[in-house]
Amino acid sequence: MSSIARIQEGVTACPALADKDIAGVFDFFIRLYVSERIDQTNIEEDGDMLLYQWSRQGGHVELDLTRQIMLDLEDPDEAADSMTQLSIKFRFAETADVPSVGSGNVWCSSPAEVAAFRAELDDSVPFTWARQVVAAGVRVTLDRL
Repeated sequence: MSSIARIQEGVTACPALADKDIAGVFDFFIRLYVSERIDQTNIEEDGDMLLYQWSRQGGHVELDLTRQIMLDLEDPDEAADSMTQLSIKFRFAETADVPSVGSGNVWCSSPAEVAAFRAELDDSVPFTWARQVVAAGVRVTLDRL
């Protein structure tokens, strides 16, 4: 078992992050999801999930991979208040070759779903495009919702 802070440390130390290599960072993050369970979460109750999302906003394209956790507590309000997201957000300048992507998201609610999630990620138009261009920036954040 692990903590979300420990996962964050692993992500920030990933060499692909410094290189702004979206494929390498996303692969590393997904492998951590498969191999590292978070303390006090219940995967059967959506307590540890992945979210891939993309959008176009004000002259840039953003692709984000988030690990969302919620502690397995008896009080549902306290559990909801414990919701935390570790996100890796890549930002790309909008150029003429940006495909028409709009916005969207894909959820993965358990390690058993990772193969299908990864296939959907790899086949997505935004991710296919992003692997071929250099990101303007990348940011790792840990937020309690």
